[in-house]
Amino acid sequence: MNAAASPPLGAAVHAEVAPARANPLAAYRVFEATITRGPHAGTTFEGRLVLGVTGRIQVFGYFYPEQGMQRVAVVGTVFGGRASLRFILPEGGALEVSGSGRLQSVPRGIPGGLSLVGFGNLSGPARNDFGRWETLAPSRVNLA
Repeated sequence: MNAAASPPLGAAVHAEVAPARANPLAAYRVFEATITRGPHAGTTFEGRLVLGVTGRIQVFGYFYPEQGMQRVAVVGTVFGGRASLRFILPEGGALEVSGSGRLQSVPRGIPGGLSLVGFGNLSGPARNDFGRWETLAPSRVNLA
């Protein structure tokens, strides 16, 4: 190796460091649900909901809970101002949500990922569990 091609001893070698990437979920609406009646009354679910279109009206995606649960698979339909989704819970059972809803694109989000704008009723995971749900704009919540 030629000494002229080597950096001088003691010279600092600088590496470019890429800026930390922002949380890709931060731009998505937050799904909030509370079971108000039944064996699980008082249980709440809060986190980002990311959906993708798998057919003309079929959707599939994930709910990313904020507190201690792993991500939850979500399947259903969103069409004509109506939303009907099933959250398949990791410990068994499911939340069934229905109500008003439409999909919204998310600038700076995950490619193909959509937010749900909506609100309505829920049932489950137990037969007699009932409650309400809504999605909130990211600016209205203070989640990490």
